[in-house]
Amino acid sequence: MFYLSSNRLVLAKGHKVGTLTRTTRKEAKIAVDTFVSLFLSNQSEQVTPETIDTIVLAVSNDFQVRDYLLGLPIEHTLDGSINALEVMATYFPEGNRKAVYSILAAYHYEADRPATAFGYLNEVIVEDEKYSLAKLLGRVFQAGWPIEAFAKMRNDLHAKVVEALDETSIPETE
Repeated sequence: MFYLSSNRLVLAKGHKVGTLTRTTRKEAKIAVDTFVSLFLSNQSEQVTPETIDTIVLAVSNDFQVRDYLLGLPIEHTLDGSINALEVMATYFPEGNRKAVYSILAAYHYEADRPATAFGYLNEVIVEDEKYSLAKLLGRVFQAGWPIEAFAKMRNDLHAKVVEALDETSIPETE
């Protein structure tokens, strides 16, 4: 169903990402962890359409799951997390990438790539100028927050975010 092309997951011809319903935050965390681990270990072909569906639904509709993505560099390298999320973003429908693009903006800011960070942030604002995480990141970037302070804030919040990834169902609609 999937094949790997230049370290990018590609759906085989004739397959389509569908919609998975009634997934929980905990299941979404597992899906994210599975995707990232398989991607980073060059086993992307083992990622199932159900995993992709779960991620797209959860990240698009649940702030806790979106915020979980922010903490991926705690378990993986920052560059590995960037690469995994850039591929993951390709599975989100156009016009519904604000959550993952916000996280990518934060990652690139932390990687000291401000032009790329602002580029992703601008994409979010074009999609939804009122998106709260984009507004917060814009203030952080404009204020010139030190990268170390940004990483510390993320690391401090991550345990609380993980704790909230429970059996709560994620809404069915995107």
